[in-house]
Formats: sequence, structure tokens, C-alpha cells
Amino acid sequence: VTNVYVTSGIGVIRQPVLDELKALNINIISLGGADRFETATNIAFKLGMPQEIVVATAWSNADALSIAAIAAAKQMPILLSEPDKLSEKTKAYLVGSSPFIKTTYVLGGTGALSPAVETFLPNPKRLGGTDRFETNMLVLTAFSPVLTGNSLYVANGENSHLVDALTGSVLAEKNGTAILLTSNKMPDKTKEFAKLLFPLKEGVLILGGESVVPQTEVAQAFYFENFASNSMTLGSDDGGTPTEYSDNVQITGNNVTVRNADFANSIYIAGNNASLSNLNVQGAVILEPGTQGTTTLDNVTARSIVILENASGTFKLKNVNAKSLIVDTLSQVKVEISGGTSIEYTLAAGQSIFDAGDGSAAFGNVLIARIHPLEEPRRDLAVQLAGTFEQPVLVADQATVTALPGAALAKVQIATLSKEKVVTLQGTFNRTEVLREAHLEIDDESAVSTITLYANTDITIAKTGKIGKIDQKNEADVIIDGEGANNVSGQPL
Repeated sequence: VTNVYVTSGIGVIRQPVLDELKALNINIISLGGADRFETATNIAFKLGMPQEIVVATAWSNADALSIAAIAAAKQMPILLSEPDKLSEKTKAYLVGSSPFIKTTYVLGGTGALSPAVETFLPNPKRLGGTDRFETNMLVLTAFSPVLTGNSLYVANGENSHLVDALTGSVLAEKNGTAILLTSNKMPDKTKEFAKLLFPLKEGVLILGGESVVPQTEVAQAFYFENFASNSMTLGSDDGGTPTEYSDNVQITGNNVTVRNADFANSIYIAGNNASLSNLNVQGAVILEPGTQGTTTLDNVTARSIVILENASGTFKLKNVNAKSLIVDTLSQVKVEISGGTSIEYTLAAGQSIFDAGDGSAAFGNVLIARIHPLEEPRRDLAVQLAGTFEQPVLVADQATVTALPGAALAKVQIATLSKEKVVTLQGTFNRTEVLREAHLEIDDESAVSTITLYANTDITIAKTGKIGKIDQKNEADVIIDGEGANNVSGQPL
């Protein structure tokens, strides 16, 4: 350990502790303020200029802990508030940050944070239930694209046991997941919600002892029905009378057909050449085929489509409606959409080709980022885009982004955590915006018509790379180098 962040003043963590750290030759970075509100803003400033922030009550930690792992994954600061007013330090932070903040997530009901607080917040969106457990469910639902489906942590959400959720939040973020709050007896609504989450592989990890979170309560919530056979068919022969499945369903086998069925929760399929048609899935469709074949989805509605890390091959989506599509793979996969497929949000966290076709289908807002942004990369982020993308493509991590011939991209936005995270552009791009300090590389035979800079940017241009116009906002500085440093025309290409 070389650096230690101290998140309080010396009235809380006293000088003898700091002296012991110094004696170990550890660098102390003090973020503590005069009170909890100033400490929160000090941490927020350390995170840089975010596009999303969180505001939670300062006097009960359950709501903040519901989102802690997610906030870490998305680099969102958590600000604290009194029930009916913001502190002056918080207001001062917002004055400088508001122009860049697209969404403020307000946690808890109006008893925790009154509507008066929202009047000072940029673009507020409330995530508040009737109690802490319902708020927790709303948070996990809102940020379901951040969750990989591999695992889930469960912790006690009562005030006397919140320390388990606090210490577990960092581990949950590292593993790309979040924390479900419960009590000694899991609330009925939480049990029903848990079925929709359907974590796999690592499964459910319980924080705390048996007396804090009884295993029997967790087991009841995460039960699933298992089918294992090659070339099997699941569902009804009659599309007018679909088969109903009330539990989570796990299917293992090659050449599986699932048709004409309603799933009250989620479905997981491991195997090559699966065919899914005429399905209504309240939870997630989780896919993990092997190294060969094609997976097809036709006329499928689901909360999310998740393609897990061992998958490869091609995925064809026709007439599919989903809130999110998550591709978290070690090998390259190709996702083709057609026939009016509509996805609100796509997360590309591995090697992938996204083919949107002629614009009659949509991937929605596309985020290119590792699910675990702070870990050492275990895969290259290489994303190729084909077809029409009418919504922005946001690059938030080191990646190579390729616009394949004929691709029509409305806008590419760059918002990496630092200049060390290099974003390489290959192909022809129209509008590109840099929202945070970044380092761009324009590859050979590649061109960007207009680059708008809202933050300091280093640009390396390969020998045959080209840039039309560079538009500098907010006094942003730009450094241009590379063999093609002079290939900037001054006018949009």
C-alpha cells in the first residue's frame, strides 16, 4: 500500500493514526471536511467531472449502500443531503458541475429527501420506494445493465447490520454486481424481485452470518428449474396457448428449441445453436453458447438479453424488445438485429461486432466499457459497428472502435477515466465529442469529420489518418502529434 485516502477530519480519525501511517512511508490523501457533507463533495471533486451523480440522505445509510457498488462501477459520486435542504458545500459543488451532469439520482422516498431538494438538482430522477428494501429494488432495476448476471451479493439492510453491505460494496463492484438488501426474514416483495435477477455461475454470496441472513430465506428466493438434454424442445406446440413457467429456468444442451412460452422470471441457456421464438420473459434471457454455431431470437420480449463471457459465434435478433443488451465476452461475437428489434441500452464489454442493419432496428444508447473498470484488463475492448446508429455511442474505457464501411453513426462520445485510457478510432466518423480528458488515436485510412472538445485532449494521427474540424469548448487544450499531425483541414470533411 502506497496511498491511503482518509475520508474524515482528525476529530474522527485522530492524529496518532495518521502518524502511524506516515511511519510506514504511506502517502496520506486527506478528503475529510468539516462535516459529512463537505467530505462527500471532496470525494466528488476527486472523481472528476461526472455525467451522473447520486444524492442520498445523510442520516440513514441504507439507500446509499443500495447504490454504492454501482456508483463505484459508473464512477458516480454520492452526495449527502438533509431531508429538506442541501448544504452550502453541496450547492457550491453543483454550481460548477451542473452543466455536465445529465442525471441526478435521488434516492429514497419524500420522507428521506423532500421534493424541495430536487429543485436544486440538475435533471433529478427519483428512485424511492415505500421503504429501504423497495428503494433497493428500484436501484437494482434502474441499473440492471451494469449487472453481469454472474453473481449477486445479499446483505442485511437493517441499521444494526449495514456494516456488512458497506464493506461488501467494494467486492461487489470488483465482481461487476451489486447488493440486494434483506432482513432476517426476506420481505415477500424482495423474494419475488430476486427471482428476476437469477444470478448464475458464482451464484449468490451472502454477507454476514446465519443469524443475520438465513440461508433458507435466500435459497427460497433463488430456486430454479433445470433441464439438461441435447436437441430438446421446450414450450407449447400452439402459439395461441403458451406454456407458463413460474420459476427461473436453466437449460443446458446443444440444438435446443424454446418456443411459445411465458417466463415469469428468467431463462439461462448454455449450448450451441439455440433457437428461441415467441417468448415473453419478465426477467433476463441469459445466453452462453460454446465456440460454434448461431443463436437466434425471434419475437422475444425480455427485460434484458445477456451474452456471457464464454460465448462466441453469431447472435441473430429479430423482432426482439428488451430494455438492455449486455455483451460481456472473452471471444469475439457478432450481434445482428433486424425486423423492428428495439433495445434501449447496449453495453459492449468485450470483443464484438454490432450490425444494426438499415435503421429499422436499434441498439439504443451504446456504452463501450469494461464492467469492472478498475481491474487490470483481462480482455481487449474491440468493438466494430455496422449499419445505422441514431443514438450516441459512448466510449468510457480504453478501446478500439471501428466504423465498418457504410456505417452511419450519429455521434461518438469519449469519456474515459484518464488519458492513459487510449481510444483508437478506425474507419469514417462524422461527429465525435470528448467529454473528459482523453487521448485519441486516429488510425491509418481513418477520418473524423468534426471533433468537439469539452476537455483537454491529446490526439495522435497516423500517417494517413485525417481530421476535418476541431472545435474547442470550455477553453479545452489540444495536443496533436503523430505522422499525420498536419492532416487537419480546419473544415468538416
